Amino acid sequence: MTAITRLVLNWHNCSIVKGTSVLRTSRSSTHEISRISIHGKAEPVAIASGLETGEFFTLSADGSRLAYIREHDSSNLWRVRLQPIAKEKAELSQITSGTSSYGAPSFSPDGKWISFALGANDAETNIFKMQATGGEPIQLTYFEHALTSSPAWSPDGQRIAFVCDQNGTPRVWTISANGGTPQSLEETNAADTNNELAWWPSSDIVYQKSGIRNYLRINGRAQTAVIQQDESVGWVPDRPVFSPNAKKVAVMCNRQPEKGLWIISLEPYSETLVLAGNSICPFGWSPDGKYVYVVRKRSEIIRVQSAPPNEIGSVAALPGYVVNYDSASVSPDGLQVIVSVEEQKSDVWLMENLSNRVANPEQ
Repeated sequence: MTAITRLVLNWHNCSIVKGTSVLRTSRSSTHEISRISIHGKAEPVAIASGLETGEFFTLSADGSRLAYIREHDSSNLWRVRLQPIAKEKAELSQITSGTSSYGAPSFSPDGKWISFALGANDAETNIFKMQATGGEPIQLTYFEHALTSSPAWSPDGQRIAFVCDQNGTPRVWTISANGGTPQSLEETNAADTNNELAWWPSSDIVYQKSGIRNYLRINGRAQTAVIQQDESVGWVPDRPVFSPNAKKVAVMCNRQPEKGLWIISLEPYSETLVLAGNSICPFGWSPDGKYVYVVRKRSEIIRVQSAPPNEIGSVAALPGYVVNYDSASVSPDGLQVIVSVEEQKSDVWLMENLSNRVANPEQ
């Protein structure tokens, strides 16, 4: 089959009317093409299941054939060794392999470990850790049919916080860095967010407020807003990135008309636009606080001077694309970056005799 990137219909609108039926497909880990009547409230009838369907499909004019994309996405961790001289090229090397999804890497405070979310697809993941020099991943959580994301280490390196939707509602959880029984912070609710969090360089965890227009700082059972602005002016879709001295936070703020990288000073409070533009995801600071590391346009790592004139320097071009907002982490000594890079493979498949399948979905 010939590899392609698009077919006819976007998956958000992937319904095809044929006579009195609508054909639809589902995305991510649910691989099924179904037929549903456009009259009444009939239940969908599966035409084919167990498919690695992608985002698009199309139906022939006579309704006898259906072409769909078979797609498999995987992501692995890459190490970017930063050079002491800015003009020298960074060294890239892949540190994991396979067809699973390694995402949301996070360095431990001592730089010896990285934690990350790992799973076979985007619907079921668990938290793992691995030595920063490489090696076999060590599983920390053992959730079933749950999504875990955005692991972050406590400042003392003893615990890891993350977001998990076990039991239905996504909440903030913590677990010992050595494993054990994870604990849910029941007062938290990360519904209607991108499931992003960070551990303030203190005892407090910060996670996205529902609606992703602010962050909530957890202090015991109390939760207070971090951004002191009108929440109607924009979104903060990624995790907050705290400076080494904990007095500033770098965020991507999707506000109008000046969306881009903002640096928020917490005491006294102020907000400064540092770099305007789309697809700008900050993920770390240099140890001296002079630079913010950013993934730009999902394919390039840059560093931005945190103070005027806010000069920009290219660090590395990635061998693929960064998908999630929390897909990179810089080591505490500022010498390396671990980044999750996605690889996507797709091809086109043709389903014949569709009319017979609709009548007899077991065939």
